[in-house]
Amino acid sequence: MIDNWKREAVRLLLLRRRELDWSQETAAKKAGVTQSLWSLIETGKREPRYDLLRAMCEAVGLVWRDACVKPRSKESNASNFGNSEGDSS
Repeated sequence: MIDNWKREAVRLLLLRRRELDWSQETAAKKAGVTQSLWSLIETGKREPRYDLLRAMCEAVGLVWRDACVKPRSKESNASNFGNSEGDSS
C-alpha cells in the first residue's frame, strides 16, 4: 500500500506534467527513467522509492521539501530540474 504522502506527491506530479503539456516519455527522460516506469508510478501500480519520486518531481519543476512538494515559482524555468536555491539536501 502506498503511503498517503507518496500518493499525494504522485497526484501533484501528474497534474504538473499535464500543466506542462509533457508526455510521459518527455517527463521520464528528464527524470532519467523509462516511460513504462513513469506510467506504473503515475497510475499507482508501482510504489516509487523516495529518491526516485524526488527525481521525478524535480524533473517537472516541483520543489521537494522533506516529503512535501509544491510548484516552483513562476520565475523558475521548468526545464531546470536541479535542486532549487536553498535546498540543502
